[in-house]
Amino acid sequence: MNMKIWILASIVILAIVFVLLAKQGRIRNKPNYYSLFIVGIMWATVGIPIGNEALTVSGIILTLIGLLNRSKWKENRSPWSDLSEEEKKDKIIIIVIVSFLLIAGIVIYLFQNSL
Repeated sequence: MNMKIWILASIVILAIVFVLLAKQGRIRNKPNYYSLFIVGIMWATVGIPIGNEALTVSGIILTLIGLLNRSKWKENRSPWSDLSEEEKKDKIIIIVIVSFLLIAGIVIYLFQNSL
């Protein structure tokens, strides 16, 4: 299969998970601008060497959003010990899903390039 189909499928799955969590009322936090800044830096630095313009531009945009809201960086930062059990469970579920999608994407990429 085409790699674009797998990427699109991953985005759709993440969107569905996000919508389900939002409908259940589990997503009630404000954006974490510090995390947006960090993710933007990572995406931009990965996108430049591999020549992926979409990743680079997305990274630059996220970095700028994070920088423009630098005064709000400490609003949503809390250590794991301060989270409720429900918040910990939600974060673990998100980490597991994202990790699975990342590993599946790497396996599919390696499989397609080995043929």
